[in-house]
Amino acid sequence: MTTKPLSIIHRLIGLALVLSGPPVTAAPEAREVAVAALSLPEGSDGLLHWRTANRASVAMQLSTRYFSEPVKIDGGSLRFYESPVPEGPDPENGPKPVHSLTVPADAKSVYLVLWTTLGEDQAIRWQGKTFSEADWLADSMKVFNVSAEDIGIEAGGKRMRLLPGKSFDFRATEWREPFPVRILSLEPERKTLFSSTWRVGEGRRELCFIGRFNNAVSLRSLLDLNTRQP
Repeated sequence: MTTKPLSIIHRLIGLALVLSGPPVTAAPEAREVAVAALSLPEGSDGLLHWRTANRASVAMQLSTRYFSEPVKIDGGSLRFYESPVPEGPDPENGPKPVHSLTVPADAKSVYLVLWTTLGEDQAIRWQGKTFSEADWLADSMKVFNVSAEDIGIEAGGKRMRLLPGKSFDFRATEWREPFPVRILSLEPERKTLFSSTWRVGEGRRELCFIGRFNNAVSLRSLLDLNTRQP
């Protein structure tokens, strides 16, 4: 006589499983990528086309002084093209991306800096550097060495060596007053590349990149104000 109550319980459990359906998988969280350029090919209008996954590309006007409004992506990869690309997989004979990047899964906001160099065959090559929002503190000036050589920095009476791929932060809490700065190439001899007076803070963040642009090692800077520029 105990089979009926048990069968009723089993039916109720089965009904609950049917109504609950398969477990819901959370949609991937959208990430943001702000883009800027340090240099553009001669004669370029600074227009690139970006897309994620198999979506149609969207035009983007690159600025050489400010970052763009953030591009919202719902995937992990972003590709840039010099011409529009239709929806769907890349066609075999279609335009190839000039630059691609994978956004780290744990980064909600990423900055991408693009620039162009000339190869030995004189062909234009796009290069890029990405970093997260957390790597760029408020009221600071971040100096990147994207060249292939050691760079010397003389700032406020201090001397330092910046290795390729490394960066240094000048923060308003430590560099309160305007200070003289000199950027030097160390090989084959000490040569001044840039000299000026810097001031850190004032409600803005600034990036300085030391690298080979237009076949010469020089310094380029980008600003990120409280309100991003168009």
